[in-house]
Amino acid sequence: HFQVNPYQPKILSCITGQAWVNVVCLDKNSPNFLITSNFLLTGDLPTEEGKTMIVVPPHHALGYRILEEDTRMLYLAGSDFSPTGDVGIHPLDPDLALNWGPDFDLNELILSTRDKTLPSLEEFLGTVEGESKP
Repeated sequence: HFQVNPYQPKILSCITGQAWVNVVCLDKNSPNFLITSNFLLTGDLPTEEGKTMIVVPPHHALGYRILEEDTRMLYLAGSDFSPTGDVGIHPLDPDLALNWGPDFDLNELILSTRDKTLPSLEEFLGTVEGESKP
């Protein structure tokens, strides 16, 4: 998920529990276009394996998988929420080939109704083709 018009940065923090996070660069002008970074966010103090928060730059999509019950996440966004600018890409799109973390079992995955209906990467890129960036 991410915001467009305007694209905005986010800070994502894990308050309790654990989550596996994917961040994907969607800036077509960046050498990092479609490069994915993965993070383990944990409500505990930071460790070599886990962080408590990350900054997600503008023009980056964010998706996460909850690893423990009672996991609580906190978002801080760089600008006001815009319902019309709230977009996303299907989290299981094979063109993204996201790593969903340790012990990932597709058969146990619970996707929200919204996530099930998100466009593919190709469909999304087709809708923003030629769009000027702020």
